[in-house]
Amino acid sequence: MGSFFKQVLHNQSRELRMSKKSKRGQEQKREVPNAPGTVSIFDDVLGSITSLFTSNNAENVSNRKKVRPNDDQLEASGDKASLKMLPTYVRAVPNGEENGEFLALDLGGSHFRVLFIKLNGREAEMTGKIYHVPENLRKGSGTTVSAVTQTSMKVQKVGYKD
Repeated sequence: MGSFFKQVLHNQSRELRMSKKSKRGQEQKREVPNAPGTVSIFDDVLGSITSLFTSNNAENVSNRKKVRPNDDQLEASGDKASLKMLPTYVRAVPNGEENGEFLALDLGGSHFRVLFIKLNGREAEMTGKIYHVPENLRKGSGTTVSAVTQTSMKVQKVGYKD
């Protein structure tokens, strides 16, 4: 189970070591668009999704078994819950002055997304890849999530950090 994610991180670290160059030999950069005051046409849809998510989340919390990050086995939400998730908390909102290198891992329903992001204020360089998660891992127990977490903690060993 963990070997799939170890291979994903190993492949991604190899790609990160190769710097992307344009035809002129300069590094390619992506700029974070600055669009203050932009109104989304999807506000109503977003409101509906948020409402569904929060009602589903309340059901999940009431059906959730105890989850302790240090356990060898991470138990999934109760069988009645339709939204399988672990809670995460946002402590701050970006202000455009962030600097540094960041590794983002996202394990969705059928994909594992790996992003390496370099931030320099409003400029960002991103390298990433999306991997298909095999069905046997998707339909497995909560230990899959634990394996991903453990694997991502070993990032230094596969070359993301010096």
